[in-house]
Parts: sequence; C-alpha cells; structure tokens
Amino acid sequence: MCGDGGTGTTGGTTDLEGGAGSIEDADFVANLSNEEVGEDADDVEVAGLDIDADEGSDIELTAVRLDFDKGAAGNADFEDYAKDVSVLLDGEELARVDGDAFNDDNNYDRTLSLDSGGVIKAGDTGRLVVAVSGVSNLDSDDVTDTWTVIFESVRFRDAQGASVSETSAGDIGTETRTFSFESFATSADSVLKIQLANNDAINKAHMINVDTSGTTDGVVVLDFTLEAEGDSDLEIKEFGASTTVTVESHVDDVIAGGTSPAVYLVIDGERYGNAVYGGDVVSAVTEDTDGDVGTSELVF
Repeated sequence: MCGDGGTGTTGGTTDLEGGAGSIEDADFVANLSNEEVGEDADDVEVAGLDIDADEGSDIELTAVRLDFDKGAAGNADFEDYAKDVSVLLDGEELARVDGDAFNDDNNYDRTLSLDSGGVIKAGDTGRLVVAVSGVSNLDSDDVTDTWTVIFESVRFRDAQGASVSETSAGDIGTETRTFSFESFATSADSVLKIQLANNDAINKAHMINVDTSGTTDGVVVLDFTLEAEGDSDLEIKEFGASTTVTVESHVDDVIAGGTSPAVYLVIDGERYGNAVYGGDVVSAVTEDTDGDVGTSELVF
C-alpha cells in the first residue's frame, strides 16, 4: 500500500476514489531554480514538484516537510529575509506561515499541515510549489545571500483512508533548490531613465525676463522626461538639481525663498516637494553645513 519510501497508517473515511494509492514519481519543476526573492516581493515561487499519483487511487496531500538551509546566508536568520512561506497545489494556496516559523530552534526545518482539497486524481500530475515573500527592510549586508530548500517529505491519504509519508519518490528528500534574496531594484529590474525633452526654448541657454521689484513665479528652467523601466512602478522620493550663478555672489540672490529655495518639481502639471539647499556642487556635499548659500548649490 505504501511506496518504496512511504510509511503510513490506515483508518478513517474518505471521499477519494480508488483503492490503495501512492506517489509514483515526483520531479523538480525545471524552470524554478535560482529564483530571486525581491525586497517586499510577495509569493515568489522558489521550488516546485510535479507529483504523479499512481493509477490505484486519488490522493489528497495533507502535509509537507520543508528544510531551508542558510547556504551563503552568513549569520542572519530566515525571518530576516522572508516575511512568510506559502505552499500551493496547482495554484491553490494550501498553507501559509510567517518566516519565523523556520528558525534556529527547529534548524529551519518544519512540517506544514495543508488545508483540505489538495487532491491529485489517480493517474494525474499535480504541481506542488513553495513560495517565499521578502521582508520590506532587507539589510544591505544580506542582499544577494542564498538559501536552499528541500522537500523532505510529502504526506498524503488515499481512497482506503491510509495516511502515508513519502520520503524518497523522485526528487523528494534528495534534491535541493537554491534561491537568493535581492534588493527591490535588482529583483524588479528597475531603472529610472532621465532624458531632456525636445524643447530647445527651455533647455538651451536663453534669457529670462524678471520683475525688477518683485518675484517672478513659475519660470521653467529645465524640461525633461522620467521613464520607469522594469517590473514595478517607481515612486520618486527625492530629486536633486545643481544651481550655479556667475554674476551674483549667492544662489539665493537669484532664486526666491532665502534658505528655503522656491524650486519645484512639476510632473504632468502637478507640483511636488519642498526644496532645501544641500551643499556645494563641486564636492557634492549632501548637507549644507555652513549655512551659507554660495554660488554653486545642490537643491533637493
């Protein structure tokens, strides 16, 4: 009744069809290998098994034992990388636990009980997948670290009510899959491209007429496009621009606002941000420590 690597018990009732059942084979999903789990990414599939039920019976998967290993992950714990771990059969989620369910106390090795309904019909194949979600604040020292995962055992029941733990069919208990944890930008393949717009009237050197007694508002000094490439939307958190004057002694002799420059980023007609001076352009200082606005300043 049990496969070569299966142990189990018999009893109880079942709504499965057939007689005695077993896992005939279990092969790793070839294209789930060396996957990248991005920072704050949800449900990244890192390993999978194509499980073949033999002709004798439908089988219902009831538990899976997973063993994660640090690989090249240094001294950090799994929860420092993974927010949670989920298990799916043919795309249907059967289990989800927090990342700290795998820890030093259990050597990152744990059995996950599966929700009912994970049925593979007699003679059919079901795809069992492990997915990992990344934490939102991955430490820079942990970026690119690798872990491995192995399906140590898969427990199922058949139409006779037998509960069997399979530990050696196919790739169960023998093969591992490696995956890494990556920064958000790397995993999403994100690139922000900046390009001057085709607007010579603004982007080429020209004269700006200003009021001799008051401020002149809304002067466009640079026209450019921002293009997000990759698999994710991008949010602009900070934007810097250099300003240099050649006639006056200080940038704020030309730009209104004193030490809080009236410089704004306008995207599709909507104004964003409150600017501050951030140091001199030559040394690319990111903080204006002397409090003096010079002839060359970074504006953030």
